[in-house]
Amino acid sequence: MNRTVFLPPAPNTDYLSAIKTKLRQGSPIPNIPPEIVTEIKYEGYIAREQSAIAEIKRQEATALSPNMDYFAVSGLRKEAQIKLNTVHPINIGQASRISGVTPADITVLLINLRKNFSTKIDKR
Repeated sequence: MNRTVFLPPAPNTDYLSAIKTKLRQGSPIPNIPPEIVTEIKYEGYIAREQSAIAEIKRQEATALSPNMDYFAVSGLRKEAQIKLNTVHPINIGQASRISGVTPADITVLLINLRKNFSTKIDKR
């Protein structure tokens, strides 16, 4: 039985990057576990999902004032103002999950929060 094992081209070359290069070239690589091939094929999707998870964590960490008057926030759509005043979300993540609150409304909230935060710092 003739078994071929793929080795990196140079001693200092990263093994996975050498495998990725071979896969991109369409070269068959014997004796590579299917898990590694799958991980390489889907690494772009995995990276995108990981950045989405990080964004969700950032939104969950951005607190909203419990007594915030959303009718006073200019740029919010009327439906979003009503729903946000009814629910009074505790953070941006919760606000983004409210039916009727669009990503544009969340952006307006974030801009408003940053603007108010920088105004409070300037007053000190």
